[in-house]
Amino acid sequence: MRRVRLRLPENYIPVFKRAKKELMQTTSKVIYIYSPPAYGKTTTLLKFFEDTDFNPIFIQVEDKDKDFDMFKISLLQILSEFSATLKETISLINGKETPKLFWEILKNEYNNIALPENTYFVFLDTYHLMENFGKIIKEIILPLFKNLPAKLIIEANLPYEFEGDVKIMGEEFFTLSCEEIIDLSSLFGEKISPKDAFLLRERTEGWLLPCILFFRDKRDVKTKLDSLLEWPELLEGLLEGVFKDLEDEEKINLLTLGQLREFNYGAVKWILGYENPERIINKIKERGFTLIEEIKEGIIVFRFHRLLKSYFERRLKKFPLGYDLFFRIHIRALDYFESIGDFENALYHSIKMRDPTRCGKYLKSIVIDLFNEGKISAIESFLKEIENEGILKTPEILLCEGIYLNLIEKYDESVKLLKKILESLKEEDYLLGKYFLLIGREYLNEKEDILIEEGNRLIEEVKKYEEKHVMEPDFEKDPWRIVKRKTFKSPDYFVSLMHGRIYNFLGNQYYSKKDIERAREFYQKSLSFLKKIKDDRRILTVIHNIGLTFLFEGKKEAIEYFMDVANYPVLFPGKAASLNNIGIWYEIFEGDLDKAEEYYKKAFEVNEKFKQRQAIISQVSNLMYLYLKKKDKEKVLQYLEKLENLVFATKNERLINGFYMGKTEIFTHLCELEEAEKALKEVKESVTLKFEEQKYYKMYVEGKLRYLKGDVSEAKNLIDKSIEWTFLKSDFTDKIDKLY
Repeated sequence: MRRVRLRLPENYIPVFKRAKKELMQTTSKVIYIYSPPAYGKTTTLLKFFEDTDFNPIFIQVEDKDKDFDMFKISLLQILSEFSATLKETISLINGKETPKLFWEILKNEYNNIALPENTYFVFLDTYHLMENFGKIIKEIILPLFKNLPAKLIIEANLPYEFEGDVKIMGEEFFTLSCEEIIDLSSLFGEKISPKDAFLLRERTEGWLLPCILFFRDKRDVKTKLDSLLEWPELLEGLLEGVFKDLEDEEKINLLTLGQLREFNYGAVKWILGYENPERIINKIKERGFTLIEEIKEGIIVFRFHRLLKSYFERRLKKFPLGYDLFFRIHIRALDYFESIGDFENALYHSIKMRDPTRCGKYLKSIVIDLFNEGKISAIESFLKEIENEGILKTPEILLCEGIYLNLIEKYDESVKLLKKILESLKEEDYLLGKYFLLIGREYLNEKEDILIEEGNRLIEEVKKYEEKHVMEPDFEKDPWRIVKRKTFKSPDYFVSLMHGRIYNFLGNQYYSKKDIERAREFYQKSLSFLKKIKDDRRILTVIHNIGLTFLFEGKKEAIEYFMDVANYPVLFPGKAASLNNIGIWYEIFEGDLDKAEEYYKKAFEVNEKFKQRQAIISQVSNLMYLYLKKKDKEKVLQYLEKLENLVFATKNERLINGFYMGKTEIFTHLCELEEAEKALKEVKESVTLKFEEQKYYKMYVEGKLRYLKGDVSEAKNLIDKSIEWTFLKSDFTDKIDKLY
C-alpha cells in the first residue's frame, strides 16, 4: 500500500448531497462505504474533504497487501511517517519478525504517533485484499483504529457485516434518484421527463457513470433509451454507444491513452502528436470518460478508472488493425518515456510488448536507482510482472535479479545467480556482473587480498573495454547524445562509472586491512572518475569513505566529510552511514552523549527507508554501548535483544560470534558475571581464529571478565595483548574506547 495525493476533477458534478451530509453528521469513528466500482465514492469523498477542514490520508491498497503479514508491514510503514520513534523501532527489527511483533510494537508506540487534528484514514481499492478482506478488517484495521486519534473510512465494492459502532453507507447513498437524474439532465442541457428519468434510473439502477454517458450522447432521449434495452451489459453498451458516435480521431485518442499506465500532458503531446494536449484531456472529460488525477512531484498525472481502461484494452482488439495499433502505441510510449528518463513507465510498456530485450534494458536502467529511492516494492512488482507474462528471462534480466538480491543483502543467492550467468553476459553486463559478484563475496567474508587481486584484474578488463570502444564524442555535432548517454550507458560514461565503483571497492579492502594511506589513495582515484560523470550520490559515498580514513586516524577533518554527506538534501543509503559516524564523533571525541544519540537516531530514520541490515546492526550496536555509558540498563538490554534478533537473522557466523563477544562485554559491565560467562562459552574458537580482529577482541572481553572474577594476572595479560594489537592495527576510536 502507499499514500496517494488525489485531486478533485475540475469538471466535478454536484451529486450525492445526502452522502456528504451523512459523512458530516456521523459520530462513528469507522465508516464503511460500499458500492460497485465507478459509482463515485472516491470523488464524493474528495468533495467532502474539500468542503471541510478535515485532513484526509488516502491509502492505495495494492495486490501484494492481500498477504496478511505484508499488510501489517505496509501499514506500519505508513504510520511511521507520523512517528520518528516508530520508524526507529521497525528499523531495528528483522523484517520477518515485524508481523509477529505488530501489536507489541503498536502498544508501545500509539502515544508517539502524531497525527494532525481531524484526520481521516481512507483505504481505497480494498478489493485487492480478496479472500483475506474480512480477516484483515476484523483482526488488523478495526482493532488498530480503536486506539488511534483518527477516523477511518473503508471503501469497498461489496457489503460486509460489522460488529460494534460502524457507520455503513451502502450503494443507496451513491445512486441517483429520479429527481437527481432530472437535475443532471439540466446540467447537460437536456431536459428529461419524470417518466423517462424513471426508466433511465430503472435501467441504470441510478449508476452515475452510465447516466453521464447517456447525457453526453447527443442522440434523442427515446433512441438512447431504446438502445439501452439491447445490451445485456449496461456499461459496455453505453460505452459502445458513445464510442460509435465519436469521430475517428477521438476513437484513436481514447484507445491510445487507454493502453497507458498513466500519462501527463507531455505524453499526450508526444504520443498523439497534438500541440494542445489540454484540449485533448478536456475533450475526453466532456465525452464522459472519467479520469483519475494524481499529483506526482508537482506534475498532474492522469489515468483511467480500471473499468474504463479494461474496456479500452478490449475495444482495441476489436478495432481494425487493432494489434498493429497496439504495438504502435506501446512503441511510441516507449520512445516518450525513455526520452524523459521515465524508465519505470518505459519498462511497463516493454512488459506489455513482451519484449525481453527491452525489459532487460529498462530494468537495468532503474533497478539501482529504485533501490536508492527506497522503492523496493516497485522492483519486486516489475520482476513479478515479467514472471507472470512468461517473458523469457534473458541474461540481462537475470543480471538485474542478481543485482537486486545483492542490494537487499541476500548475498548467498546473489552470488550463486551471478556465478551461473556470468559467462553468458556480454561486455558491459559482464563487467557489471563481475563487480556485483565481488561485492557479494566481500560480504560473505572473502579474504581482502583475494578481493584486491580480483578487483585489480577487473580494472584491467575495464581498460581493455575502454580501448576497444574508444570514442571522442563531439557534443556540439551530437547534442542528443548528452541527453541519452545515461540511458544507453555510452562507453565514456560506463568506463568512468566502473572505475569509480571498483576503485572505491579497492579502497574499502585496504581500509579493512588497516592500510589507510592506500585506502585514501584509491578513494581519491574513485572520486576523480565519478566527478567526470557528476554522479552525486556515489561521489558522496566516496566522500564518506574518505571521512572514515580520517576518523580512523582520529583527525577532526573527518567530521567535515561526514557533514558534507549529511547535509545533502536527498535521502540515499550513504547518508545514514555519515549520520551514524557523526554520532560516533560526538560520543568518542566530544563526550556529548545526547548529541551522539540524536545523530544515531537520525541515521535510523534514513536507514529505515532502505532496509540496509548491516548498517542497522551497526547503529543498534552503537546505541547499545551509548546507553551503557549513560548507565541506562533497561535500554541496554532492550537494544541487546534487538541486536540479537538482527544478527541471528543474517546466519553469518562472523557476526554471530562477534555478537556473543559483545554480549559478554555488556554483562561484564553490568556485573552480571554468570550471564557473561554463558555468553563467552558460546564464542566459537574455530570462527574466532579466522578473523584477527575477533581474536584480539575476545582477549579484551575475556580479560575484563577475568579481572572482575579476581584473576588479575591472567586478566592483565589478555588485556595488554589486546591493547597492543589495537594500537598497532585498529582505528583511533577503538583505541580511545579500549582506554576508556
